[in-house]
Amino acid sequence: MAITPIFNKDPTAILDYAVDWGQWMGADAIASATWLVPTAGIFTATTGSTVTSCVVYLTGGSVGSAYNVVNHIWTVSGRQDERTLQIFCNER
Repeated sequence: MAITPIFNKDPTAILDYAVDWGQWMGADAIASATWLVPTAGIFTATTGSTVTSCVVYLTGGSVGSAYNVVNHIWTVSGRQDERTLQIFCNER
């Protein structure tokens, strides 16, 4: 069973969160990627990716709330997978 990484974020911060797919993909590469971010409370500032990793910059969030953020990728060879990050907002 995979463990969901948990991160702490201040509601006023704009921080980057990344998923490194390199070990899972081996010689394959990311062809495209999406981030699924809740439609309320926390927001995407920007996203980016390389051939082996994806990053999302998040802003906002309500103190005491947790948000699941999902990175879904498609590889050059046609594989698909996703990883979920849990972002917990608190005053830091």
